[in-house]
Amino acid sequence: MLIINSINLNDENPPAEYQTIPKGLYFNFLAAEKPIRQDENQYIASKKIGIQTFLEIKGSFEKDWNFDLSNSRTTFWLAFQFLGSSSLKNIDHSTLNQQQYLGYFNTEKRITCQLKGGKAWMVFIGIEIEDPTILAQE
Repeated sequence: MLIINSINLNDENPPAEYQTIPKGLYFNFLAAEKPIRQDENQYIASKKIGIQTFLEIKGSFEKDWNFDLSNSRTTFWLAFQFLGSSSLKNIDHSTLNQQQYLGYFNTEKRITCQLKGGKAWMVFIGIEIEDPTILAQE
């Protein structure tokens, strides 16, 4: 199941039509889904499996851009930055540079991720949590 309705790319260009999936994706199972956006230099795909959400962004971007991640329930997100740089709005110390990762709870229902222009490769893994206090006890 795609999560297109949960991701707002904040881009005036409509998503591209389905094309050949690029090689070297971190999550190869995303290749079976129609990407949210794809062209010669950019690939954005997502999939929801049960309470887990997967999002992969890879490509070259001419300028800085942002997108919103929305969720209906409290979600614990892991963000992995393989190439490039990004930051999350309203989260302290959230700047990610190449080869860094960050874990955070999204209780606001929507969070904005700002990606810097240039080459970028990023993966988000989200896990819906019914009661965050139970996770904190572990």
